[in-house]
Amino acid sequence: MTLTIGGLLFIGLLLLIAEFYLFPGTTFIGVAGLLVLAIALVMTFNKFGIATGLLTLLITALVGGALLYQGYKTFSSSGMALTKEIDGKVNELENVHFKAGTEGFAYTDLRPVGKAFINGHKYEVHSLANFIEKDTPIVVHKIEVNKIIVKSLNKI
Repeated sequence: MTLTIGGLLFIGLLLLIAEFYLFPGTTFIGVAGLLVLAIALVMTFNKFGIATGLLTLLITALVGGALLYQGYKTFSSSGMALTKEIDGKVNELENVHFKAGTEGFAYTDLRPVGKAFINGHKYEVHSLANFIEKDTPIVVHKIEVNKIIVKSLNKI
């Protein structure tokens, strides 16, 4: 029985190590580790009494806390945590220097959303039709709050 309890404690802590260092964020492995530790602690209380059970609980809590602290430190200081800021942005159309009727060309295929050059600047645009090929001349049809709607100048 003592070997079983020791094995369960070892497996529980091993699962916590796996959660913190090998598979951070999976949650399932960490919960499984905590469940195995809880079973081992209940078995310890039942087999050896309150004094040994509390001592085992204290040691397990200290080791688990140390693992949690070290795992957090490793995770936050390594390349595993996302530290980059997103600097992409949507069209900011408050200060556009063009209006409906301004011409440009499709920088990418517009299906129906893509990029277009208008007045020397690249914008995300929405086509009035379903598809406009790359490098096709376009004209601004309408400017909404945060959307530029264009249509092709090519006559089909």
